[in-house]
Amino acid sequence: MFKLLQLWAKEVAKRREDEISKEDYDDWRYNFPECDTLGLFRKVEVSDKLNELLTEELMKNRK
Repeated sequence: MFKLLQLWAKEVAKRREDEISKEDYDDWRYNFPECDTLGLFRKVEVSDKLNELLTEELMKNRK
């Protein structure tokens, strides 16, 4: 979690110092983690079957 906050702080600092444009910053934050230039985060694709199983388990635990 700390690394995530560090990345956000770094991008905010770049924006404040006008190292990146508002458009570039917005693109980064709207598309994070796909725009993660350090490669620290990965988007995980969950199969429909796994998603269904996880949803069922969550619903069981709510009862």
